[in-house]
Amino acid sequence: MGVQDADGRASAPLSRFSGAELSILMRAALDGNDGAYNKLLKQLPPLLRIVFRGKFGKYGISAGDQEDIIQDVLIAIHLRRMQWDSTMPLLPWVFAITHNKIIDEVRRRVRFRELDRRFLPIKDIHEETVAINAVHDVGRVLETLPPRNRKIVSSIRIEGYSARELAQQLGISEVAVRIVLHRSLKGLIKAFGSDKAVL
Repeated sequence: MGVQDADGRASAPLSRFSGAELSILMRAALDGNDGAYNKLLKQLPPLLRIVFRGKFGKYGISAGDQEDIIQDVLIAIHLRRMQWDSTMPLLPWVFAITHNKIIDEVRRRVRFRELDRRFLPIKDIHEETVAINAVHDVGRVLETLPPRNRKIVSSIRIEGYSARELAQQLGISEVAVRIVLHRSLKGLIKAFGSDKAVL
């Protein structure tokens, strides 16, 4: 599938699924096809890394933080999947979520400082919030995690701590924090993918 990155540069084909086929996978997933959903979740991360490489570079987002953003996007896609208009292509919706997750990361870094309006229009700043915060029963979702995992996910994804800050607070390595975070988020995605999951 040939695509352009978010700054308009052409990239090499990077998936055996076209945009239309990814939309078909999402529609099948919404109909309860777990296999289609798993295929979709495997195809999206490499696509997003390429499409948004320019913006990642523009804002100086490290490889580790890029993976955090992509995991956030996957969580948001799942939590908001019923809001997707299945008569429309999937990728513009996914790309909009990703764009706004990047803005969330920049906002977290600068905290209360004013952002450059040339890159961060006010419309975009307020369009997307962290997906887990939007879930009414977030407490129950986090309660499914072990205490340490729950602390790490909550601190980074809800309270806005960086992996480095949390590592210092917990007395463990930054790498260990990232590993726990990624495994926990993947676990949540897997749990949410079950029809029996309590959301």
